Amino acid sequence: MHCRLALQDEPGIELVPHSHKNWDTPEELNVRLAKNNQLPSDDLTAGKVIKLNAGDLLLFSANMIHRGLYGKNRLALDIIFCENAPQLTAFINAANTLSSVIANKTDNPQVFFNPL
Repeated sequence: MHCRLALQDEPGIELVPHSHKNWDTPEELNVRLAKNNQLPSDDLTAGKVIKLNAGDLLLFSANMIHRGLYGKNRLALDIIFCENAPQLTAFINAANTLSSVIANKTDNPQVFFNPL
């Protein structure tokens, strides 16, 4: 699960609905991999833009095709919860995780303990 809390107004996120349950379409694959004269910044036919205002919280599957929309400074808190599986946790950067001192101040600190 991906949780994005906008700390200031921003253009938002582009999501491709149902993409967490399907393989990439040829268009999505070409854009993602910058193949066949496509660029990663190209619009996606199935993409849906969700504008975020300061204080908005967007929850979505981190497995969906998604990307931030740029054009102004973006400031948000992103929290991603995933299974404790090595193929997923290998990408966790310990510098971006809560310290145990801060985590222990929450009601459920176990969700923040780094499996590294």
